[in-house]
Amino acid sequence: MESDGGSPEEDEIVYDHLVLAVGSVSNYPDVENLRQEAFDFKTLADAVRIRNHIIDAFERTDHEPEGEARRSMLTFVVAGGGFAGAELAGALNDFARGMLPIIPTFRPKSCGSW
Repeated sequence: MESDGGSPEEDEIVYDHLVLAVGSVSNYPDVENLRQEAFDFKTLADAVRIRNHIIDAFERTDHEPEGEARRSMLTFVVAGGGFAGAELAGALNDFARGMLPIIPTFRPKSCGSW
């Protein structure tokens, strides 16, 4: 839309429906294993899948003795440092820490670098 030279408050856009959207495409540059193993994080269904994966990981390691195997099973990697990746890393940390009181065999020191 071309402005008539007035201030932005004076410009008017007429519309029936306004859709503002930003696109996102997963980018796996030369990292084939990442493409095969990674979870996308674009939709609510993707978020639920990631949440379920985290819960499954805690359940699988509940009876695992403390040590490297348990820490390895509870190590999660977020590939991508954009907005979605940063948000996911923070939410993942909060969610995983919130799991600790629910599972009595877990103590923060037994879960890696938390």
